[in-house]
Amino acid sequence: MGKYEYKKYKVTEKYLGKIIEVNVSECWSNEGIESADVSCSHSTIFRGLGHSIGNYIQSESGVIQGKIVKRLSVDDVYDAIFKEIYIAEESIARSKKEEHDNFEFRRYLTVLVQYENQEIPIQLMLKAGDTKVWIIRLDSLISHVSIDKFRDKVIEEVQRGKRMINNGYVFPKPGTFNKVKRKIKSLF
Repeated sequence: MGKYEYKKYKVTEKYLGKIIEVNVSECWSNEGIESADVSCSHSTIFRGLGHSIGNYIQSESGVIQGKIVKRLSVDDVYDAIFKEIYIAEESIARSKKEEHDNFEFRRYLTVLVQYENQEIPIQLMLKAGDTKVWIIRLDSLISHVSIDKFRDKVIEEVQRGKRMINNGYVFPKPGTFNKVKRKIKSLF
């Protein structure tokens, strides 16, 4: 089958004063994404995602084998991430005796990728039903990309962050990004 590449990252959000952290580990081959593990800081459930298997046939030797009916997609991983965020938000809202807004309001998420003992932070702004995602780039510029292309833009920003680290740049701690995020929030 070939060699596998593993991609690990986390997605964080601050909701009603609580931090939600979703850890993701993806396994990729030449054919695409093979499997993914998704876990959330507010849940004890660990989601393991893979291809859908079906069309089981018993071989002549008696072994029952299935075929891939539906390949795992990046959208399946995104759905699992947002399901974890939704469950965590509902739990936080219940604990604070508030009603969850069903993603009616804009969300501010951060994708963090570990590289050379630093975390490369990519800020995202999105709202349920939108077809575009706002990305706050590492150079503090804002990109507006379609929802089906934003992963490419995030990967591009991560690569930029890796080059910056390789050139000696040290990313500031999260508090500095919160100040930038507040400034950008005030524009919308």
